[in-house]
Amino acid sequence: MKKILYSVLAVAIMAFTFTSCEDVPSPYDDPNNNGEGTELPEGVLLDQSFTNSLGDFTSVSASGSLKWYNDYSSAMVTGYQDFDGDGEKENQAGVTYLISPEIDMTDVENAYITINHAINYERGDINTNNSILISKNYSGDVNTATWETLNYNTDGLNSSFDFIVKSVNIPASYMGGNIVIALRHTCSENQSSTWEVKSIEVMEGQAEEENPDTPADGTYIDEAFSTSFGTFSVETIKGTPWIIDYSTAKATGYDNASATTTPSESYIVSSPVDLSASKGAYITFEYILRYVTNYGTPIEGINNKVLITDNYTGDPSTTKWTDITGTLTEGFD
Repeated sequence: MKKILYSVLAVAIMAFTFTSCEDVPSPYDDPNNNGEGTELPEGVLLDQSFTNSLGDFTSVSASGSLKWYNDYSSAMVTGYQDFDGDGEKENQAGVTYLISPEIDMTDVENAYITINHAINYERGDINTNNSILISKNYSGDVNTATWETLNYNTDGLNSSFDFIVKSVNIPASYMGGNIVIALRHTCSENQSSTWEVKSIEVMEGQAEEENPDTPADGTYIDEAFSTSFGTFSVETIKGTPWIIDYSTAKATGYDNASATTTPSESYIVSSPVDLSASKGAYITFEYILRYVTNYGTPIEGINNKVLITDNYTGDPSTTKWTDITGTLTEGFD
């Protein structure tokens, strides 16, 4: 096999004509000591408990009307509630930030964030829809600030409301000035997680970040898609995106509740894979494929492909892909 440096693998689905169905204590102050609370110990840059309130953090809605609020002794946000008071819960779309006070990193060489939180009911990527962000130019408008996502290990999340402590290091480029950190919750009219946060800390030093099990020697990608997309990203050109459902990555243009089909084109794209030292490589994946034929006759407009490229543009619709799908077999009930 030809050696390809930083190739990118993607699995794409275009669902144009689907017509079938699918069965606490008072908050601490920031290190500048501008508030009225307790001065922080040396090495502690931020220590916020959400037991009784949001403390020095602020809820900001970038879109929609959802808010972070204090409940169950936590900072909490969800887009799945009884919004109209009829006794039935429904989903609302929204992008909602919980933003820290400004943190002074002037004399700090290394720092990390620790969060004690629980996430459940997330059907998309956990890091994408329940994000830890950092910015050094936030001035009150979340839409104009430059944010960087700090991906954290998601093991143990999204299966219950058990609280789990996760840590992530802050990149060196944020040392030497003022920063803010934020928790960003993203949900749609179709699905929403519930995110509960007991506390969040920023400490000097470096954390030993948890990493998923290291793939075996010679394995470049080993992704289960049981709770998140892992190192893959979802890129949707139109229609419905890939989701995590039944512990798998799933794509369909058919909505069972409304019995309607939405023309869709969505990709899950891997992170770059360095094959420069490889003499050969292959791809294996487990799948089930349904409703692509009508009694054996292919339905026009439905495509399910495995693609590869060595020149990913960041936009799958403009990238030149090579189709390596082979033969996919439709399953049956």
